[in-house]
Amino acid sequence: MKKKLFLVSTLLITLVHSAWAYDFQKDGWFYDIISNANLTVRIVGRGSTLSGEVDIPASVTYNGITFNVTEIGNYACFGLTYNGSGWAYNMYQNRLYNATTINIPNTITTIGDSAFAAGTDYGMALLTLNIAGSVTSIGSHAFDGCSSLTSINFNSTTPPSIGTGAFNGAPLYAFVYTPCGTSTAYSNNSQLNQFSHFVEEGVYGTVTLQQTTGGTIEMTQEPTCTLPSIITATPATSYSFPAYDFVSWSDGDTNNPRSLYVTSDTVINAIFTPRQFYNIAEVFDSTQGYAVGDTAYYGDMSSFTAYPYHGYSFSEWKAYNSSTHQWFTFSNENPYYRVMDYSLRLRAEFTPAQYTVTVQSNGGGTVNVGSSGNNTGSFNYLSSAYVYATPSTGYRFVMWSDSNEFASRYITVRGDTTLSAVFASIESLRDTIYDTIYVHDTTVVNRTDTLWLHDTIIIHDTIIVPQDGIGDVDILNAKVYSSNGQIVVEGAEGYMVMLYDVNGRVLATKQDEYTPMRFDAPVSGTYMIKIGNYPARKVVVIR
Repeated sequence: MKKKLFLVSTLLITLVHSAWAYDFQKDGWFYDIISNANLTVRIVGRGSTLSGEVDIPASVTYNGITFNVTEIGNYACFGLTYNGSGWAYNMYQNRLYNATTINIPNTITTIGDSAFAAGTDYGMALLTLNIAGSVTSIGSHAFDGCSSLTSINFNSTTPPSIGTGAFNGAPLYAFVYTPCGTSTAYSNNSQLNQFSHFVEEGVYGTVTLQQTTGGTIEMTQEPTCTLPSIITATPATSYSFPAYDFVSWSDGDTNNPRSLYVTSDTVINAIFTPRQFYNIAEVFDSTQGYAVGDTAYYGDMSSFTAYPYHGYSFSEWKAYNSSTHQWFTFSNENPYYRVMDYSLRLRAEFTPAQYTVTVQSNGGGTVNVGSSGNNTGSFNYLSSAYVYATPSTGYRFVMWSDSNEFASRYITVRGDTTLSAVFASIESLRDTIYDTIYVHDTTVVNRTDTLWLHDTIIIHDTIIVPQDGIGDVDILNAKVYSSNGQIVVEGAEGYMVMLYDVNGRVLATKQDEYTPMRFDAPVSGTYMIKIGNYPARKVVVIR
């Protein structure tokens, strides 16, 4: 018995094998070690039958060591028989006789004599033989008797050396496929010139580009045996913007442009999907309203909608010109509908609503709106309207119907408004000098030619109104009246007297004065008088 020694990864491993034929077997193949240093082996036999498509192993792992299979030895696909003194090949039977396709991997450099030859009792069912480009030598009678062979595929640009009778018995009509530009070299080989069909690998068949909705496809490079065809899909555009997006080719490939290799007539198209565009809505003044756009696919209906706030109405849409950097009138439709064909930016503009202000008189004076001399006028929402009342001779202005006591004033317009001015005859007021007149729960007190409006300024339920003002108050014995633009308080000695404006701000404070307390009231308006700890009372002075 002989022994083979080899070193792998610094470990000394001893393999013991039969002196007759092989070093080890794996998955039905028998192997002989070629080089311990290079970790290469050759196939030297086959233990069981294989059928269909057969892949010759490119590598094999044995006892934790992986070897590259670089050779297929002589008679390598035949079984081994022990003859009593040693192992011998069974020449009657090739174990691959039922194989229809044999693939020689790219690690194999040598195919031995009669490696795949038909056995004595059996032919070969082999139809297709694929020989890797690494194969440089094919032995004599290597494929002898492969009578069903229809195609031999060589992948080396240089024909391997081929022994005598390597393809004896193969049909003359079998196709021999060779790399581009090498068919002449292969057809001149003395062991291959028996075949009549040599085909260089390249483009075989026509390519039909089927146009579809959403874009176009074209062949931007015609195929040769060295170059594939290149096809390009171009999505349709709208106003120079892409209206569709490329998704994939009909066979699922997503490369664009794409190299296309074909071996038969091929029909291919591109799949496109509509692109999403955006309606971008803005407003000129966000206090007047808001606007809404939407998102839609190319070709779908879309819209812009403007929503004015109360007091405003939609005016128009404006679009932005990126060339002139200016906004221009686009549409006055609201909502504005469009078929989506590109992204559009619009700005909504609003105008204030118009409202009518009307003033009326109960007689005793005239009323006007603005400077026109009319009693009615139109005004924008939230604008100011000037109204004023002018009493006739013998009359005084009392108040407006909204209780405002200023004859001339500005009002903020928030809707259609009607105001009535109340005038009162001076004589009628004098005739009722000792009476109490209630206007909107307000007590009207007259003294000579001055009119006061107040709720109640004394503690009692009954107000005594003498000719010269409010006097003889039981508790305080206080008298309050107006004189020369002042509010005069008498009879409140010993008490703190405070004058407030209508907003509660202290205007003046007096106490312990023996002469009448005088408070300036330079303008008509509402004041509050507080005597001691008694509740403050409103006093409206009209001068």
